[in-house]
Amino acid sequence: MVSRRINKNSTTWAVVSKWARERIEQNRVLLENPGTDQTATSVCRGEIRNARALLALADDTPPMETEAAGYGLGTDPL
Repeated sequence: MVSRRINKNSTTWAVVSKWARERIEQNRVLLENPGTDQTATSVCRGEIRNARALLALADDTPPMETEAAGYGLGTDPL
């Protein structure tokens, strides 16, 4: 098992976590735009998921595993 000891008080972690929170916010704004197409929406969701997983590395509990969510309209990625 890989050790996930992250110093939450380090300057490096402050920069990384700030970047991840900014990416989450940027992608959230894109997701809320009704003009964002399906492909861009999928990319935004993936970016948010990855940024959250990065932030979770500093937590004591691992991030929750999720399956790729879709709308169930036959357009979900395989």
